[in-house]
Amino acid sequence: MSEGVATFAADDLVITSVNPSVTQIFGYEAEALLGQPISTLLDSDGGDGPGAVDTHALDLRGKRVDGTSFRLEMTIVAADVQSDPFYVATFRDVTERREVERMKDEFIANLTHELHTPLAAIVGALDMLTMGVARDLSEEAKRITEIGARNSRRLMRLVNDILDHTRPGPGTLTLDMRPHGIAEIVREAVHANQPHADRFGVSLGLADAAADVSVFVDRDRLMQVMADLLTNAAKFSPEGGTVTVDVTRGDADVEVSVSDHGAGIPVESQGRVFDQFYQVDSSSTRGRGGSGLGLSICKALVEQFRGQITLDSRVAAGTTVRVTLPEHDADTPGAA
Repeated sequence: MSEGVATFAADDLVITSVNPSVTQIFGYEAEALLGQPISTLLDSDGGDGPGAVDTHALDLRGKRVDGTSFRLEMTIVAADVQSDPFYVATFRDVTERREVERMKDEFIANLTHELHTPLAAIVGALDMLTMGVARDLSEEAKRITEIGARNSRRLMRLVNDILDHTRPGPGTLTLDMRPHGIAEIVREAVHANQPHADRFGVSLGLADAAADVSVFVDRDRLMQVMADLLTNAAKFSPEGGTVTVDVTRGDADVEVSVSDHGAGIPVESQGRVFDQFYQVDSSSTRGRGGSGLGLSICKALVEQFRGQITLDSRVAAGTTVRVTLPEHDADTPGAA
């Protein structure tokens, strides 16, 4: 096992056995640990063990034989053999994992800072076009400019809040939750994202939309989810292909599905596509751009809407992403 495992007595908490990984993690010889209190392996700031033996998955600091401290995850379970109670502790050195998390947070903070200034200029220029000199534009130019202005403002909002998206807990994203008709939002999303799909020679089509179905969401954030799903589907569709959007009503919910006929996602990658920074590593996906944050943000938002997002995909056949949201009931307390 790569994890360290040690057993220690329930009465005096002294170590009775260790596996080889304990010696590798902590630097002790196995014989030197036998008979020592379990607190020998813990930094003094991480607790002395006796008060922690009933707790699962403790995030502590370990102490190596040379006195250095490191991030340690410890899981403790109780066991009993022939009425002789003892504990089994499993140790994981999470120093590298925590460092990767820190680097991710730092990357997001830098990304937010670097994107903010140019985006502010883009938003300002597009707003000036739509409000100040729109009379000098053709109808088609006006339409395209208005689409650009709307989407740039949504992107600015995303940039301002992206750090909160990826850090759960206090300071998490505040949503403007209201009842909205799902069909209207989906239609607008398809219309707004067609110019992006045009870059790949792909058409966005709304096959069906359930009428008069209301959902309780933040409208801009749901538009953001739809934009991510539609642009992803277009990006990975073959030229001349079609991305199909369906809205179907269930007993107490509504499902929005976005389907493409692209290369699909390998089975071994499907369970990770909603993870932060994860990108499918294949020749068909390289060069497509993206930070690996889009689907993870979609998942976080949909879950805040009390919904679910799932994915079905077959290699060489295409991918369907489904967003299921509870139907809004105006009579439900706290729903509006």
